[in-house]
Amino acid sequence: MEASVWGIWRELQRGTLESNVAPPMGLLEMVVSLALSWMLMDSVIMAVVFLTGVVAFGVSLSWTALLNALSIVGLAFLAFLGSGLVSAGLVRVFKNIGPFVQIFEFLVLFISGVFFPLSTLPRWLVIISDLIPLTHSANAVRRLLVDFPYSAVAGEVAWLLILIPLYWLASYALFRWAEKTARVMGYGGY
Repeated sequence: MEASVWGIWRELQRGTLESNVAPPMGLLEMVVSLALSWMLMDSVIMAVVFLTGVVAFGVSLSWTALLNALSIVGLAFLAFLGSGLVSAGLVRVFKNIGPFVQIFEFLVLFISGVFFPLSTLPRWLVIISDLIPLTHSANAVRRLLVDFPYSAVAGEVAWLLILIPLYWLASYALFRWAEKTARVMGYGGY
């Protein structure tokens, strides 16, 4: 989401968004490209932190567990790429929404069970967390990294496979609405 927000915001501020999304590349392709490039850069940082933790804490991991976990991370990335579309559209309408998106990201981290167990959350918040792909991907990755079989995360994978098209459909609709609104308001420059 941050890649979408800050990438589009930067182009709006520079006044280069319109020329950058002119054919053959549209805004949708630009958002996906930004997200992919940021994901690759962040993956290098995450890999260094992960390997440092593995070495520092003496964690033993198998290659099978790592590869299985990466497939789950890929599914989660597909789901959250849709969220980036919403952010990219909204930044064109509301301009500087970066701080709001960062607050939203931290809320997602807290209610998805990344920082503490879901069992500590109220039941109504656990129900909401089921609608967040990060909840299912974090649960699945944790299990796979301690050598649970892939069948042990089938429910989490099923949730991700349901949420991916839902996120994409909702995100695409909101993205197109925001794009249309930005055109009515003015193309979206500062």
